[in-house]
Amino acid sequence: MIQFIKYGLVGVANTVIGLGTIALLLHALHWPHLWATFVGNGVGVMFSYVMNRNYTFQHRGKTSTSMLLFFGVSLLSYVLAYLVMHNWITQAVNAVQPHLSMAAKVNVVILIEACIYTGVSFLLHRYITFSPARSNSVDSMLPAGVNEESKGD
Repeated sequence: MIQFIKYGLVGVANTVIGLGTIALLLHALHWPHLWATFVGNGVGVMFSYVMNRNYTFQHRGKTSTSMLLFFGVSLLSYVLAYLVMHNWITQAVNAVQPHLSMAAKVNVVILIEACIYTGVSFLLHRYITFSPARSNSVDSMLPAGVNEESKGD
C-alpha cells in the first residue's frame, strides 16, 4: 500500500511538471502545440521513470532494461485504458448516468480511464518493470561480500 501511495504522489508531481512544462513552452515561449505537448509529456515521463525507479520501487537493476520496460508498460497501460476500454466505459457511463451533460460524461469517462491506467500501470511496473527479482539481479552479479552500498567505496 505504501508503494501505491508513493506511486500516486509521483503521478501527481509528474502531472504538475509535465503540464507546467507544456504551459511554459506553449504560452511563454510560444512553441507550437504539437512540440510543446511532446516535450512536456516527455519531461513528465522521464521524471516519472526516475522517481518511480529510485523513490517508489527503489530499484537497483539494470537501468537500460527498466527504462525500456517502463516506456513499454506505460504505452501498453495507456492503450488498454484509453483506447481498448474507451467504448465500454463510455457506454457504461451513458447507461448509469444518462442525465449528465455531454461534457460531464466525457470528464467521468476520462477519470475512470485514468483510474484504470493508474491501477494497471502500477501493477505492471511493480511486478515487471521494477520487480524485486530484477532489482536483486544486480546483487547476484557482484562479488561475494560486496553489496550495492559498498561497491562505490
